Amino acid sequence: ALRNEEAQFFEIINAGMPRAEKLIADSAARGARAVPGREAFDLLQTYGFPPELIETLAVEQGLGLDWEGFRQAQRRHEEASGAGRRTAVFKEGPLHELKKTVHETQFAGYEADAVDGAVVVGLIVGDQLSYLLDEIDGKQPAVVVLDKTPFYGEMGGQVGDTGELVAPGVRFEVTDTQVEDGLILHIGYLREGKLGYRDTVWARVNAERRQAIRRAHSATHLLHYALRKHLGPHTQQKGSKVEPDALRFDFNCDTALEPDQIEALEREVNARVLEAAPIQWMLMPKEEAQKLGAMMLFGEKYPDVVRVVSAGDFSRELCGGTHLTNTAQVGLFKIVAEESVAKGIRRITALTGMAAFEHIRQMEKALSQAALVLRTAPEAVPERVEALLQEVRQLKRQAAAASKTEGVGVERLVAQAAEVAGVKVIVTQLPGATPQAMRELIDQLRRKASPVAVLLASKENEGRVTLVAGLSRDLTDRGLDAVQWARAAAAVMGGGGGGRADLAQAGGKQPEKLAEALETARTAIRDWLERLPAASSPASQPLAN
Repeated sequence: ALRNEEAQFFEIINAGMPRAEKLIADSAARGARAVPGREAFDLLQTYGFPPELIETLAVEQGLGLDWEGFRQAQRRHEEASGAGRRTAVFKEGPLHELKKTVHETQFAGYEADAVDGAVVVGLIVGDQLSYLLDEIDGKQPAVVVLDKTPFYGEMGGQVGDTGELVAPGVRFEVTDTQVEDGLILHIGYLREGKLGYRDTVWARVNAERRQAIRRAHSATHLLHYALRKHLGPHTQQKGSKVEPDALRFDFNCDTALEPDQIEALEREVNARVLEAAPIQWMLMPKEEAQKLGAMMLFGEKYPDVVRVVSAGDFSRELCGGTHLTNTAQVGLFKIVAEESVAKGIRRITALTGMAAFEHIRQMEKALSQAALVLRTAPEAVPERVEALLQEVRQLKRQAAAASKTEGVGVERLVAQAAEVAGVKVIVTQLPGATPQAMRELIDQLRRKASPVAVLLASKENEGRVTLVAGLSRDLTDRGLDAVQWARAAAAVMGGGGGGRADLAQAGGKQPEKLAEALETARTAIRDWLERLPAASSPASQPLAN
């Protein structure tokens, strides 16, 4: 027994250690002075990892543990789950006294959702045993212990049942069910009448909620099977949480699952649902169950005689939770999240039944709304979004380039322009400007300072140079050609170009020769302008360099 306890302890430490180390590392990276108490409490709740060990590890990294935050998280949990009442009950006090006469509660919830003739063998209000609950006591929570009950107490990752205990003129609302030392504790409020020691009640579980929990729990077994089939037999469950039509499943895996892997898991589980395989359970010696290949789940303590839950001929696990009778009753299985929770540990969050259906409907609704806004068919939304993203990226590049050309200033360029034969000549480089931005700047210069000849250059990230040349209308009328001008400069860099007489674009593959190309452009336009006929003369043929 001692060896078993030791093995269980080290199993908990090994599972929780990566999480604890990540928590401490993240805290240090944020510059925090202490590990957050709330997250330390989460480690305790989920894996049983002791906060004292977290503090020891944190001290080694120069940090402390936020014990106040830990206690606040603990209090919030107790208020939400009724654990505050349980804490007092579990101490040597009312529960200890009750255990002297009541050794355990008979659980009848595998076969039924309701039990008639259940006898009240214990009543606890605050930290006191009581023999009578009346309507005044209904204002504060209480604990009722029965000799037999269909209520499942929170255990093995499965949440406790809710429901009610009723008798003529009496109703006790059960808001949570817990288990301690063999006793099943019905935690809740007296809503009607009086409830006394040795009274007989009808214990009735919220059947709809329980069936939703069954769906989620049986689905975890199907998911466990699917993970081992598709990721490998080394995949093991490392923790779980089962709630109405919702489940959280932790498993060992070093990398994030690919979309096609998640799809394969969903298909596998839903295929087993459609298979309508019977789900059965039986009691047997633990050794026999192990020989049959039944999976033993992480963190569970198993007695000598265990309960084996089987789904068809493909899943067999040791489990004490409540389950469906057929896989078809799961209805639908949908994975909604896959994430890392610690080094080497991944977590899948999934929905079952109507919760899964509603999730899919919400996704379809969102897709339909997106298609309506984008004015396309739902199946074409991804392509449309990608096209819009490309357009946005292009606009951002243009805006960035435009901001650079704005900083140049038309007035400044005109003021710095050279003048040849009465024509303003602007030949310059604009780093990072796009061809569109340079064309727009040339348009502004032609409106501002005609007659004008402009050649602008910009280096691109790919190691190319773009040239844009523009001439005012009066210059083209007199025979000058922007295409010839741009080509003359581009040729120096091993490139060429084209366009119209008034606006041309060219490029070069040797950006290291840009300065030489710009000087060639200055020389060429100067020579052409000096040989150009007077403005009053008839237009001549285009001049060649």
